[in-house]
This record gives sequence, C-alpha cells and structure tokens, in this order.
Amino acid sequence: MKSIKYQKDVDGFIKEAEREIEYIEWDIKGSKWDPACFWSQQAAEKALKALWAYYGRKPIKIHRLETLIKGVADKSPVIEKYLKTAMFLDQFYLETRYPDFIDERIKISESLGERALLSARKIIAAVKKELN
Repeated sequence: MKSIKYQKDVDGFIKEAEREIEYIEWDIKGSKWDPACFWSQQAAEKALKALWAYYGRKPIKIHRLETLIKGVADKSPVIEKYLKTAMFLDQFYLETRYPDFIDERIKISESLGERALLSARKIIAAVKKELN
C-alpha cells in the first residue's frame, strides 16, 4: 500500500465532499438553488484538495477549482479533463457567498442548481477513482 504523507487530509477532504453532496440534495429538494450551487463548488473543492494531499502536496487555502486542477495536472492528467466543469462551478463561489456580488449575479435557477450538483459529482467521482 502506498504511504501517503497527508493521508489524514485525503480522508477528511473526501468525507467532507461526500457530506456536502448531501447538503446539495437537501437544498435542491427545498428549491434552494443558491446554496445548492455554493455547496457544489465546495464539494468539488474538497475533492480536489484530497487529490493534492494524495500526491503529497499540502492542500492550499484557495477556492478556485481551476487553480486546484492545474496544480495537480502534472501528477493526474485525467483530472485536467474536468477543467471546464471546474470553471463552471468556480462562478458560484463568490456570487452565492458575498453580498457585494449581488448586483453582478447571474440568475441562479433550478437547472443551474442541478447542473452544479452533477458537476460536483463528476469531479468527486474522478478524484475517488484516482485515489483507488
């Protein structure tokens, strides 16, 4: 079995990503599209930080999924296929969290909430496949 320097981080980040998927499902059932989009970005972020830790890189405190993917692309070329998916989710980090972005917000709808959940699930699945 491979010895992983940040195994605790790998396990913790994956566990959190999976838990956040539950939050998204609850939000969608309640027609809460803004939090569904926010948690989708967060779930994907946690999964990507698990991948960083898996490859021996200390997870950094950033939120841009694009940066997280590019930061492990040399070790995990497969994850680069999800760059556009990550960039789609990146738009929800600031817009759904900070009130000063409200004037610039996109209209968050049911279809965006469901697409965000699907996008997060794709990234999480790709990371989990890589970890096994």
